[in-house]
Amino acid sequence: MFLTILKLAWPHIMRMAASQAADWLERWRARSAEESSEQEVAADCPPCPPCPPCPPEVLASDSASGNTIWFALSGVMLGSAFSLMLYLILQDNNSRP
Repeated sequence: MFLTILKLAWPHIMRMAASQAADWLERWRARSAEESSEQEVAADCPPCPPCPPCPPEVLASDSASGNTIWFALSGVMLGSAFSLMLYLILQDNNSRP
């Protein structure tokens, strides 16, 4: 009997839930539109002064070419370790009668 009542009421419950979700999404959209319009008003402020150019020693230290090999090697090692663990776990499960 409860299942029959649920089958009759389910479309109405879903319609009410969809309506509530649509109302909430509409309020959220309107609020975010108001916030973006407030940000556009703040964008009318005078522009910031330009940043000074970076010194050459800072640009030279940004290259991570020495670390690239180690990052790649650590990724390969970590992937191999996880693959080995997964293989051993699956091999353990297959050998049990």
